[in-house]
Amino acid sequence: MQIKELRKKQNISQKRLAQDLNIPISTLNGYENENYLPTANTLIKIADYLHVTIDELVGRKQENIIDKGLLNDVELDIIDKLRKLDKDNQIRLQAYAQGLFDNQQQEMETIKRIKGEK
Repeated sequence: MQIKELRKKQNISQKRLAQDLNIPISTLNGYENENYLPTANTLIKIADYLHVTIDELVGRKQENIIDKGLLNDVELDIIDKLRKLDKDNQIRLQAYAQGLFDNQQQEMETIKRIKGEK
């Protein structure tokens, strides 16, 4: 949770935030220290108050988010199957995919060399 960091960055006291959100300061302190989690509704209220997204509030970074609209059906299917595999099989699939990629790169280099020789 980034509540404390975001609150301090905006120069908002813990007391003021708790009062404005109508929650006990001890509860807010518990959220900030991650002793317990706020409800979804409370997360929305805090995010709105601090003018941030819930992702920012919980520390989720944008680079960890995949825009599924940029993936084709085959890519989406592979990701779905990958997530259903156990860790060992995920590692095997990764190694297999790396082998396919390496072979493709070698084939492309061979084709370039052949075209360059003509």
